[in-house]
Amino acid sequence: IACLPADKCSGRVVTAKFLFALLRTAHILRASDAARAALERKAATQLECAALEDVLIPSYSGAAETLYDVDCVHRVVRYFLAEEEVGEAASTSAAGITEEAAEVSRPSEVAMVQVGKLVDSYLAEVASDANLKPAKFCELALALPDRARIYDDGVYRAVDIYLKVR
Repeated sequence: IACLPADKCSGRVVTAKFLFALLRTAHILRASDAARAALERKAATQLECAALEDVLIPSYSGAAETLYDVDCVHRVVRYFLAEEEVGEAASTSAAGITEEAAEVSRPSEVAMVQVGKLVDSYLAEVASDANLKPAKFCELALALPDRARIYDDGVYRAVDIYLKVR
């Protein structure tokens, strides 16, 4: 984990697919909580580049009730949101309210929408798990700000699947 590039632009070197595969392996090997948290933070920096298959991390603990590790994905989304807030605060304070600030915020808006689509797809995939608690489903669905979803069709689809299973 210490050998991974630290900057956010490392996506050309270390892909989201690779980071989520490392995270999946860390879960299988029962790595320490600190190691998993470090991988989750690193994966959060590449979350907008991840595919649905990448974030479908099976739950490997015997006590887990759900098929997929929803808590892990929720933590990665929270780390992503925290990173976005830090980036927006830095760009606003550095550039002021100018055209440069608008240009700086556009990529984060695009990333936020991509993550919104990814989370909605993830919710639709895990919604068919009969053991998924309503609180966990709602926490993940409500974790993203309103600006992450241009249209709410994805989350409505996920809720529909979730309710049909119940």
